[in-house]
Amino acid sequence: MAIIDEVPGLEVQIVVNGQPLQEHQDRDAKVSARTAERYVEAQSNAEYEIHYTFKDPFPGDRPVSMIVTIDGQDVDEPIIRPFELFDPKGHTSYGPVSQQAMRWVVQNYSFSEIDFSEWSTPSCNPPANSFAGEAATETVPEALKKKLQPVGIITCEFYFLNNPRRNPHLHGAQKDIEELPSVSEKAIKGDALSHQTV
Repeated sequence: MAIIDEVPGLEVQIVVNGQPLQEHQDRDAKVSARTAERYVEAQSNAEYEIHYTFKDPFPGDRPVSMIVTIDGQDVDEPIIRPFELFDPKGHTSYGPVSQQAMRWVVQNYSFSEIDFSEWSTPSCNPPANSFAGEAATETVPEALKKKLQPVGIITCEFYFLNNPRRNPHLHGAQKDIEELPSVSEKAIKGDALSHQTV
């Protein structure tokens, strides 16, 4: 479980079928003292949840806002009120919540393998709706590099709120996680990227 020395009492873990995934730490990674970075092994087509708990000595005098970012997109933004912080069961983010017609729907997080193509010669004709079509050339387009950069990264950010108020003009927005089309292996350049969230 990810624990930040600078923020004692806050714990975060990725859970599949009720079991926390084994975490690995890159001891050479350079992150700030208020950041914890861990790696987990993605299980193809497995639904997962993000579990987080607050325990003593975490300050319980203010609400906390959490922002879950998956593959570069903010998908969940729960607010935990002070009296809810220390719930012994903890808290869970199951996936983006959106309003569809008159109902609220949760789109569960799921690991999905990235579809890699092996197009490498100009004679190959990739589908028109894929990124890989441009990978037949020697260079990978900057737009594709930028789109792939956050893929495979789950970020949980926590903020204290001093004066939270409900926004009466806020309506439920549709929050979908975009699934990548087929991607050229050349675009990954040796990164250990194999999965995304859908």
